[in-house]
Amino acid sequence: MHNAWLVAVLVFVVTIGVVGFAISGRADRSGQPSSTAGPEATELDAQEPLEWAQSDVERFGWHIVAVEGGAGEPGYLFTIGLWRTYRHPEVLLIVPSSDPMVLAKNLHAVGQAVSRGQRFEPGTSYPGLMGKHPGMFRPIHVSWYPLYLETALGFYGSEAFPVIQQFWPDGNGRFPWQDGFDEGSAGLQPRLEEFEVGKANLPPRLAAEFSGLDGFDFRPETVLVDPGSSGTESSLAPWRWLIGEDTRLLGVTLMGDVFLQDPKGKIRWLDTGQGQVERVAENEEEWRRMLPSHGPRWLHAEVLEQLRAAGIELPPGQVFSWRLLPMLGGSLSPDNIDMVPPAVHLTASGRQAQALGHCG
Repeated sequence: MHNAWLVAVLVFVVTIGVVGFAISGRADRSGQPSSTAGPEATELDAQEPLEWAQSDVERFGWHIVAVEGGAGEPGYLFTIGLWRTYRHPEVLLIVPSSDPMVLAKNLHAVGQAVSRGQRFEPGTSYPGLMGKHPGMFRPIHVSWYPLYLETALGFYGSEAFPVIQQFWPDGNGRFPWQDGFDEGSAGLQPRLEEFEVGKANLPPRLAAEFSGLDGFDFRPETVLVDPGSSGTESSLAPWRWLIGEDTRLLGVTLMGDVFLQDPKGKIRWLDTGQGQVERVAENEEEWRRMLPSHGPRWLHAEVLEQLRAAGIELPPGQVFSWRLLPMLGGSLSPDNIDMVPPAVHLTASGRQAQALGHCG
């Protein structure tokens, strides 16, 4: 926060002003307040973030969402529509301040350049992209989409769109992956091309969401249950409307969620409690490497820890199952837990999700 570059950017923004952005208090990720900004000034305050994004993309071709940071955490901005309109990856920019509007003008300029035909490539340095300083881009790993890009996921209906992260340099002109980068600036600019939490360098609160259970073994043979001959594969039939007909079962978790593999080898995670499916890894090997860092989220670690503390053990051939699915308002707590065979859980939850038309 005290490097010379940040001071220069703050002076630049305050002096020039952020023109043409409509600001509205919203909620985008995990209840965090956010703002939504279109490429032109708009009067759409009555609309929800997704509706506003859809309207801006129809009118202008693209849209910006700005999300405020929590206490001591950086805010961020991202585009919606660049991929649909211009076949250019969406762009996410993490800001060295809780106020995302500090760098709104910089991302706005990138979007305008894309609309005029310019393409920004990962690994290339672009002079003047961050005021008087250069900017660079790196691709974002798809496992971070749900954490940072909720409105974009809603807009596209899946994770099948590319996103690149726009980076700013430290006071010496170095970027986070370069030797000599200012360690004091590292926590302000997570590296979302990395799927391992330690390497991604998330802010402390977000990193805590991915922290492992003490002494918990996150190998597949530990986090997946043995369904035996309970017909688990056939019990995915009620979920086929969401997961497709060509995905195969990779495993069922202790909490009754499912890992799937598509014909291209990509790994998907079906959260049966929320009725949502996400692509989480490019292949099985990468998925195994991700389990220690992302496993706590995929396994609902807080609930598992409470169950373990209460001395509740899972019998062989069963999973923990929500009495009332979270998608229906059920709480994420041990009081809302039963233990049933995987096939029973998957069939019941799939039918309820299908009846709701719940597609994430």
